[in-house]
Amino acid sequence: MRDAAALDYRVVTVADANAAQSDAVLNATLHTVYRSFGDVRPSAEVIELLATGSAHKQASRQPRAAR
Repeated sequence: MRDAAALDYRVVTVADANAAQSDAVLNATLHTVYRSFGDVRPSAEVIELLATGSAHKQASRQPRAAR
């Protein structure tokens, strides 16, 4: 994830497809991912974006600095 973000890829983490030792740790991790590396989205939204081909279009419209 860090390497992808450093190479200017738009990283998308699927929020409900990750786990941690506790909800607090998971939420802190997802917040860090969102703040520093890319988007955090639920699986249903990622599936919809992939199905419609919108994921690439949306990501390419937003410059990294806008996150």
